[in-house]
Amino acid sequence: PALLRTETSVQVLVIEDGLQLRPALSIMVVGAPELTSVTPTHGAAIGATVLTLSGARFGSVAANLRVTVGSTNCGSLSLVSTLSLTCVTAPGQGSEHSVLVHRFFDDVSQTSEAGGALRFTFLTPAPLPIACVFLGAG
Repeated sequence: PALLRTETSVQVLVIEDGLQLRPALSIMVVGAPELTSVTPTHGAAIGATVLTLSGARFGSVAANLRVTVGSTNCGSLSLVSTLSLTCVTAPGQGSEHSVLVHRFFDDVSQTSEAGGALRFTFLTPAPLPIACVFLGAG
């Protein structure tokens, strides 16, 4: 099931002593989250950039989700819909960090694919020029 990319309905038949027990169970198997866009794609190194992530199969419970930027968790995650969520970046540095959505349910963990991962870059502000003022005796 972790390899499925779409929702699939599976019917489970319970057979005991050669007889099918009724009713059969219907289980919905959902594929891994799919991430299609991240905005913005860059933000301040001090963190606090609100990311909007769009895609599919995020689920309906924010507590079952985690977003990572590189190896760091994105905080204040809010599930807007099963197709959209927001989170706030932690402080970081560097460029081209993979942004991934992780979904957890019971003992199963599913992660959006890293191969086509969307990227985020932390921007370090340019140093401010220092102006020297000499006070002369007058």
